[in-house]
Amino acid sequence: MHILIVDDEPDIANIIADTLDLEGHTTVTAHSGLRALQVLEAQQPEIIFLDLMMYPMSGQEVLERLAQQGRRASYRVIVMSAGLGLPEVATRVNADAFLAKPFDLDEIVALLH
Repeated sequence: MHILIVDDEPDIANIIADTLDLEGHTTVTAHSGLRALQVLEAQQPEIIFLDLMMYPMSGQEVLERLAQQGRRASYRVIVMSAGLGLPEVATRVNADAFLAKPFDLDEIVALLH
């Protein structure tokens, strides 16, 4: 599976990528919402792990831009955040799943299966 991991904390994105690479997936990371949109122009991942709380472009803004371009339905999106009310936010942005930070790496693998 081809997976895009978007988190403004490079260590978190890299840990997720390393875990999924070991599971046999192909991953690419982006450390900002703007970079994520650039990656999505060039590549077609099947799943996006997307941090909601990023600056200057939040994960919600990334999803809104994809929706405006008619591309949101092309990807399964798993939103991630340490913020409160994550399930409600995930529902509001039409995410396919949510992952609360801090998370266990086994949770990430389980979400894919």
